[in-house]
Amino acid sequence: MVACLIMVFLSIAYYFQLLYDKEIISLKRDSVFWISTGLLVYHLGSTLGLLLINVMHIISIEKARNILLIIQSSAIIMYINYSIAFLCGRRKKSGML
Repeated sequence: MVACLIMVFLSIAYYFQLLYDKEIISLKRDSVFWISTGLLVYHLGSTLGLLLINVMHIISIEKARNILLIIQSSAIIMYINYSIAFLCGRRKKSGML
């Protein structure tokens, strides 16, 4: 749980760094932005889901299954963001002749 909160804090800190940076960058080409977004979505979804699943398991098993779907969906969104970061990352120019 502590590790998830640290990852959420670091992701939000990166967004603040982007907000106050003097250099304007294209977010669709910034791979770190996509990775941070994926980590934020996954860790918020899984942390809140795991907190709620214990309570909902007592109330209704069907509601607990729905929360499990939310956790799995946040993992899928994280991997989609990783794929975007991989595909749209910055390409360095080669110094070769």
